[in-house]
Amino acid sequence: MPITSSDIKLRLSVTTGSAGGSTAQGDPNASLGKYISTTDISGTPLNNLFDNVSGDENSIGTTDYRCVFIYNSHASLVYQSPKVWLSGFRSTAVGSTDIITASGHGMADADTVRVEAEYNTDAIPSNLVNSTTYYIRDKTTDTFKLALTAGGAAIDIGDSSGFATRQFGHTTMSIGLDPTGIMVYTGAPPQATSISTETGVPPGVSFSSPTTKSGGLSPSNLTAGFCQAVWVKRVPLNTGARNADGVTLGVAGDTAA
Repeated sequence: MPITSSDIKLRLSVTTGSAGGSTAQGDPNASLGKYISTTDISGTPLNNLFDNVSGDENSIGTTDYRCVFIYNSHASLVYQSPKVWLSGFRSTAVGSTDIITASGHGMADADTVRVEAEYNTDAIPSNLVNSTTYYIRDKTTDTFKLALTAGGAAIDIGDSSGFATRQFGHTTMSIGLDPTGIMVYTGAPPQATSISTETGVPPGVSFSSPTTKSGGLSPSNLTAGFCQAVWVKRVPLNTGARNADGVTLGVAGDTAA
């Protein structure tokens, strides 16, 4: 059987224990590298990697780091040509109503976003461009419209069967591959570098902010039973109090039939 999405795990890291894949660790704030834990990142989107930004942290731009692992749990197949990038809410658009649908997006009116063609098959709706910041309006649980200003008129857009809507402008998010590289899931040697506090800088990690699959980071092929650590960096931009602001970590790769 080919690799499926359920075979590729995103797991928190753990700095205790004596080997990878041996210790549970469910606190995202303690996901600071060293070993892969046995705990998947929560499917609940709020605070599943970073805690809220306090007023003091926001005003001084406190930089926080987290380490997560991509793990190929398939019994035998290689996860080929993986890519990692900063994704968004998968979206579709209906031009006749100017409504964008993104299931369970969690955004609020006046939140700022950008749009991306993150896959080669994506098409950004007409009258939207990926270099412009837009404002959410008329939001429901699964839909919204976009405006050029907070509370402004809805933009007349065209149809699209696929693109990404990404929150933008309240934090700078970036990612980097841990220099330890591909490691066996159950190995005793540390599978990643580690930091003692969330504001410590992980050594040897280069950060960037790719927002498309084609421009994403490129780990080596993940052999069955192996993992790769990825660091996530967050810097608040002192734009005022925010709630439910965040980003999605996109992971994709190929599989043999």
